Amino acid sequence: MTATDEGQVALRRHLGRVTAGDILDVRRGLDVVSARLAAAARTEEDLTALGQAMERRTAAARVADLDAFTDADVDFHLSVAEAAHNPLLGDLYRNMSEALRETVRAGRCMDEAGDDLYHGALFEAVRAGDPVAATRAALAILEGDAAI
Repeated sequence: MTATDEGQVALRRHLGRVTAGDILDVRRGLDVVSARLAAAARTEEDLTALGQAMERRTAAARVADLDAFTDADVDFHLSVAEAAHNPLLGDLYRNMSEALRETVRAGRCMDEAGDDLYHGALFEAVRAGDPVAATRAALAILEGDAAI
């Protein structure tokens, strides 16, 4: 096992001992930076991945498939981080993905997905290349703020 792998194992072990609030605090930072950078650096391939994750998320919510919804929601946020084209940011997000899955499941995100404008606003801001709107939408997702 390389030093990087040992670090990933240690991070995952540590994530298993933190609260949902701790994860949310870290997500605020990661999601805001990811959204801002993604809006500036995204490619057409990134937009395709984001769009596919959004479609899967919406379809899963429509049929109340919590597992599929959770996977698609995490994939959406990971795709935003990947679209930032910052390898460290992507690695951090990937290593947190299991903890994120748990917070999405526990946070009743699927219950609120029917009228969820926030993820759509983030997708559109990234597509438009608008870092300010992307940042605002990323915060709205986490805060449930209607002022997107």
